[in-house]
Amino acid sequence: MKKRFIVIYEILYFIVIGLIGFFLSPVWIENKIIFPAQIEYIGTRKDKTLVVKLGTQELSPDVSSEIFRLHNTLCYILIKPEPVTKEDETVIDKLSELTLSDIPGKTQSQRLRNVLFLLWKKDNKGFKEFESYYQHLMERIIETYKYELNSIKLITTDESK
Repeated sequence: MKKRFIVIYEILYFIVIGLIGFFLSPVWIENKIIFPAQIEYIGTRKDKTLVVKLGTQELSPDVSSEIFRLHNTLCYILIKPEPVTKEDETVIDKLSELTLSDIPGKTQSQRLRNVLFLLWKKDNKGFKEFESYYQHLMERIIETYKYELNSIKLITTDESK
């Protein structure tokens, strides 16, 4: 009796998994790709950002190529343990109207300052205080770009003759 129950349970399990796979297969709606995936790995980087690795079921060539096309592109990801609803899609649509500056976190200049601070901690180049190191390095960066700007002006002026 136990063996028969286990076999019936396994058959029902595969039927249910098959139906779930059918209903949760990738969907492509107005620049959105919705597909089921499993979080296979979560890791951290030195800058305290996360790496999230997803494993998918077999995807169609169109969906796969679209995902490859999005490689290294800022995307908005919705992760939830149940199927995506219309309300979820509305939230995602609103998110796509945001710019990088709307996303909470450090500004680019704050990130640069933090990186420069870490550089100073490793090798202070003779500067006893970070502020003087920061001022010195920022002045060098500014002068570098001013020089580049002047070089571009010289090139375009020479070409116009």
